Amino acid sequence: MIKEGDLVVCINDAFDPRSIEVIPNRPTKGTVYVVREMTYYDMHDKMGLMLVELRNPRIVKGLFGALLEPSFNITRFAPANEVLDSISLVELEEQIA
Repeated sequence: MIKEGDLVVCINDAFDPRSIEVIPNRPTKGTVYVVREMTYYDMHDKMGLMLVELRNPRIVKGLFGALLEPSFNITRFAPANEVLDSISLVELEEQIA
């Protein structure tokens, strides 16, 4: 189970053209990130992650009209400890340093 502060690895960096157009900073497959914040979207029954290493402009309208930073679907990530066999510790340290 992923939670705030966890290390995660991006396993899917394929974004649709609209997302590419409006979200300048997107995760890259194989890169390790730290979970900054988690947001649950009731209407879509999905969990979104915001990452320490990536910040984006507030462009998503919340329930009460406030603009929010877009998050990335949790299914785009795997806990880092589940993929450490395929990533060397040196590469991991370089990415989070």
